[in-house]
Amino acid sequence: MTEPAVDQSVLDDFMRQFVHDHAPDVLHAVAASGDSLLVAQAALPGRLRADEASQTAWLANAEKIASSAPGALLMQDYSADLMGLGPVSVLMSQAEHGLLLTMGNTAPGPDGQVHPSALIVATTWNADVGGLIRAMHALMERVGPSLTPLARGRGLQPQPARMPAPSRVF
Repeated sequence: MTEPAVDQSVLDDFMRQFVHDHAPDVLHAVAASGDSLLVAQAALPGRLRADEASQTAWLANAEKIASSAPGALLMQDYSADLMGLGPVSVLMSQAEHGLLLTMGNTAPGPDGQVHPSALIVATTWNADVGGLIRAMHALMERVGPSLTPLARGRGLQPQPARMPAPSRVF
């Protein structure tokens, strides 16, 4: 039985809802597949100008972010493992104008193989980081399986929300 293709607008809607629910602290959110492709993105309303040039520039930037996130997570996970710290689930980077939170997902896809994907969130300085990490876990539980290359080809849709169990995320 063949499932319908993943509706890109559904994934973008999940991302827009995440940004909306955590505004004004979340500025941007990008979901990247394990093969480093941009899968979904959203920005705080009013954060980006509505003109076509600004939208094109944002999409190009979101694609660059998606291409680098899985590699950054793998590098940190490897370093933490070498230092005996165990697996890395979230990276937090301090930037001049806010924080960047990157969460990985290594849940097996529909083929039983692991295809790491990532959720990248830009926040303001005063964001509730703990609350955002919990919300990112919940979002990754919903959309993570849809971010694998095979799932995109087979049309795996995001799942209903549930509380994530503590586990190795990346």
